[in-house]
Amino acid sequence: MAEKIRARGVPFNFVLDHSHVLLKIESPEEQDACGIRADVVSGRLILDPYEPGNVIDDWLAQNMVVWLQTRPVAPNGPKNTAMTGPGGRYGRACQYPFFRPARGEWEHDWHAWKIQPSKYVARKVLQYHHDRADSPLRWLTTDMIDMADYGGGVGYSLFEQNVAIAHWLRETWREIAGTDLKAGGREQGGPLS
Repeated sequence: MAEKIRARGVPFNFVLDHSHVLLKIESPEEQDACGIRADVVSGRLILDPYEPGNVIDDWLAQNMVVWLQTRPVAPNGPKNTAMTGPGGRYGRACQYPFFRPARGEWEHDWHAWKIQPSKYVARKVLQYHHDRADSPLRWLTTDMIDMADYGGGVGYSLFEQNVAIAHWLRETWREIAGTDLKAGGREQGGPLS
């Protein structure tokens, strides 16, 4: 689609919501839901952001990511058993807490390593933005939300989770940029200023 739009001389602006790629890793159910399982099995579509030729790297290489939505997920993570969606089914696994929920706030075991793919993708996007003067990236959002497929009905604070993600994004940008955000430089006018 992006190639067809650009062929008509129109820029294609892309919102990268990596959660919907990562949750499909090792999840035949999620792959079937969007009709990509055959492509994943054959290797035509690589979801794992650590593998060469993955779809996220392809999207970045097209220099079209204007907005990064940051919502951690765990590949093939637990469904949201705190809320049911349409048809009475449990919510999909489209959200995983960024930090450990307190006892009683979430019905699943929490493991820090499960959010590493989400952090890896966000860091990769920020590094790309830093390294490319023509990067179109302009907006970052934290997207821990409360619908059934996400965090509806959970006991942990979506607000506190979003704040923690925002702090992590800002600190990660500082590490990549190598400067204080208030000191000026490349980040002024960018997504984290």
